[in-house]
Amino acid sequence: MPLIDIQPQRFRKIQYDAPQKGKVEIKVDANAAIDIFIVPASRIDAWKRRSSEYGGDGFLRRKHLELRVNIGPEFEDGWYLVLDNQSDRAVTANYEVYEL
Repeated sequence: MPLIDIQPQRFRKIQYDAPQKGKVEIKVDANAAIDIFIVPASRIDAWKRRSSEYGGDGFLRRKHLELRVNIGPEFEDGWYLVLDNQSDRAVTANYEVYEL
């Protein structure tokens, strides 16, 4: 699992191509709670503005996330896994994405 450090009040985004079969499994483990988002590549700027119109999924205040996601046509240009640290302390997270 790749390891990533996220500074306080910052986010990290990891870009992926659209999956061939439209399904992925995502695993995230962090040493403190973070917000985790799945964002279509075409809507990343809306997400950065914190617009509710970004068209993805969000999982707030999680130290662990393991889920299977159906990636729809809005993700055809690719997508981002966004790990958002809203705390005042740095966070270390492991993440992994598998195409199903």
